[in-house]
Amino acid sequence: MDADKRSLITAFLMEGSLILLLNGTMHWDLPLDDRHVVLWSALFGMILFLCGVLFLKGDRLYNWLNVKLQKVGAWLGISPLQAFLLMTSPIFAVLAVNAAGFWIKMRSPYVAVVAWLIGIGLAIWGGWKTGEEKPRLSKGTIFWLAIVTLFAFLIRGFATETIPILLTGDEASMGASATRYANGERTNLFITGWFSFPSLFYFLQSISIRIFGITIEALRIPSALAGALTVGGVYLCGKSMFGQRAGLFAALILATLHFHIHFSRLGLNNIWDGLWFTLTIGALWLGWKTQVRWAYLLAGLSLGLSQYFYTSSKALIGIIFVAALLAFCVQRTRFRQAVPDFWAALVVALAIFIPLGLYYLSEPNALVAPFARVSIVKETFSSSTSFWNFMFRLLPISLGAYTHTQLGFWYAPGVSVLRPVAATFFYIGLTFLLFHDRDSRFILLTLWLVAFSLINALSSHIPAAQRYVASAPACALVAGYGLHKVAETLAALWVRSRKVTATIAYLILVSIMVSDLWFYFVDYTRSTYLSEATSNGMIAHQFGDYLKGQSADTQVVFFGAPRLCYDSPAILYLAPQIKGMNAPEDWATFDRSQLTSPKIIFVFLPEYRDEIGLIQEAYPGGMLKAETARNGEVLYWLYERIAR
Repeated sequence: MDADKRSLITAFLMEGSLILLLNGTMHWDLPLDDRHVVLWSALFGMILFLCGVLFLKGDRLYNWLNVKLQKVGAWLGISPLQAFLLMTSPIFAVLAVNAAGFWIKMRSPYVAVVAWLIGIGLAIWGGWKTGEEKPRLSKGTIFWLAIVTLFAFLIRGFATETIPILLTGDEASMGASATRYANGERTNLFITGWFSFPSLFYFLQSISIRIFGITIEALRIPSALAGALTVGGVYLCGKSMFGQRAGLFAALILATLHFHIHFSRLGLNNIWDGLWFTLTIGALWLGWKTQVRWAYLLAGLSLGLSQYFYTSSKALIGIIFVAALLAFCVQRTRFRQAVPDFWAALVVALAIFIPLGLYYLSEPNALVAPFARVSIVKETFSSSTSFWNFMFRLLPISLGAYTHTQLGFWYAPGVSVLRPVAATFFYIGLTFLLFHDRDSRFILLTLWLVAFSLINALSSHIPAAQRYVASAPACALVAGYGLHKVAETLAALWVRSRKVTATIAYLILVSIMVSDLWFYFVDYTRSTYLSEATSNGMIAHQFGDYLKGQSADTQVVFFGAPRLCYDSPAILYLAPQIKGMNAPEDWATFDRSQLTSPKIIFVFLPEYRDEIGLIQEAYPGGMLKAETARNGEVLYWLYERIAR
């Protein structure tokens, strides 16, 4: 028996046995009414195992199947064994869905996760070209990658509890969802959670909560890590596209970019999209340029994972589709050569996405909800007037957010994504790309930027800063490339002054970096201390921070509605152990029998100051104190009464 036949028979027997083992384990975890779902996969596992046995007994069936697998393998540039592994990898993703189910708790969590990971591993193994050059990084590249990533993490990871100055409602709501994963209330990774966002992000946050506890840092450290990894990805992407210096310039611009720093310091899921866009687009470009399969597989891996995070990740699919269409029209021969690579990448992406995709099929509203909340597509194209308003007002505003339109909504610093000096080199970079390097790099970076302009132009609250986050790496790549080309051009004109021009370029880079760091950590942070001093967010944050040190038997009566209620996300996240309730407008209607704890805290926002006397009269012997803001204004009064 030759080695190829032995390997293929082993694969059939192993996969069949593995499927039957996973099915057997899952069978006992499922409710009686749902055990029928394992029948199809058990049947498939038995078929695979039986085929392996038949291959041992005779060559007829084996030869027939081997011919088919050889054709598929020859087209994909892989062996028949790998073709088999690639084709069967999605089966394990579907098996993961059967084990997980669509409820908040997985029916058989270990089987679900193991089956999912096996499917991903088989897809990568099956698509890998064994004869091509393996991915390698030089010692110098590894050194600079480590430097820029660590530098970016230090900027993003220090003082996360106090900068940004308050815990936002969305952060706290995501944190509350993550807490449910940390305490085991939820376990399913393949469904959606709060605000119809995929739950894998909440699971990742729950790991941080298990390490750091229910704190603000626990929510923000993962985002700092994601932001830092994005900076490292931009360095590698820029280096492969434009060279070492351009990659370093781009990475350092992004590392200190005020806009990217801000969202890297928030416990939100949108910062992860920048990482996935950088990896996917960078790997696709590298695969297209060098024709190496591993780059396409990396793109597929990143594309699949991206769908488990922020909504803007769906734009990656559109960018890849348009880029492929342009490649088919302009470089048809090269495109046909790359089709097998695209298919291998697609299978990897599907192996990752299938569990979430099947959930979306069963719950389509979960897919649509994040778009429906903010979309203005219907209004935009309801009439010719609306269309022209989109073309000549909304789209220019959205495009301008990169360089001159002030950002708003979740981050309103009074400037655009890129501040003046960086914006200048951004335009220079675009000019060089358009007139000098009008190739696949120009296409991909332009599609990247235009995609987010269209997303924002067709969404409410234009230009909403939180929907530009994944475009920041593209901005940094273009700006870094622009600064590099200026230095390169001047060095070519003034050959004897190359060191001088290079020094000037680095000094400009340092000025961009220092300016953005000062702007964010000094100017913007100082302004938010003033603008948010007495905001509802500050009240909820400060009160939640106070409550987290209180014992679980404490009860809270909150006088704040309709301005602010006790169930503010920040309060609920920071102090989940406390039982609180909102006071009615008429205190006389309140059912005092609800207050059974020996320790009761009454909270009064400034507009409820007149009620303090009523409570002191009804519950004498307590202690009254005022909590003040940085500007000296009263945020709220606390009246604590402990029964003796």
